[in-house]
Amino acid sequence: IVVSLTLRRSRDDGATWDERSREIRGMPFAEPIKTITAVTWGHVQPVEEDRLLLAVYGRPPESIDARWGYGMGVLASDDGGENWRFESWVSRGDDLGSEGPSETSLAHLGEERLLAIFRTGTWGSDGAVDREVPSALHLARSADGGKTWSPPELTEFVGGVSPQLLRLES
Repeated sequence: IVVSLTLRRSRDDGATWDERSREIRGMPFAEPIKTITAVTWGHVQPVEEDRLLLAVYGRPPESIDARWGYGMGVLASDDGGENWRFESWVSRGDDLGSEGPSETSLAHLGEERLLAIFRTGTWGSDGAVDREVPSALHLARSADGGKTWSPPELTEFVGGVSPQLLRLES
């Protein structure tokens, strides 16, 4: 089953929200047991004047019977958030921790370069709060505005939940 996702927009830092939701059609995520289907994380990342990206993760259909879980990609809007579509996979999750990629933060590095950081869970973890091995963080890079991504790279950062990237002016 392919699911959809809706987004609403605020033009005043969240004080009020547009009444109309925008539906993103054709999300490539399955709905195995009505658990997590498609989840957004982080914030909308401006890339160009009207181009916006947003990370999203869920269960790709091929992962349902496999040992791995989430896949992660990006949604794109080329009209300032009016219309959205699934743009690309950052990682489908195979062999990236016990959960696969999730909880992604994007940073625009100038021109069409982007950096994504995301957690993946750990092997041997059942998701319990007191797990012994901390969650690993991975990076992926895009040089074409989020249309394609490098293979994920394991970082030295551990214990990550909801990682956030912030690009400083310096």
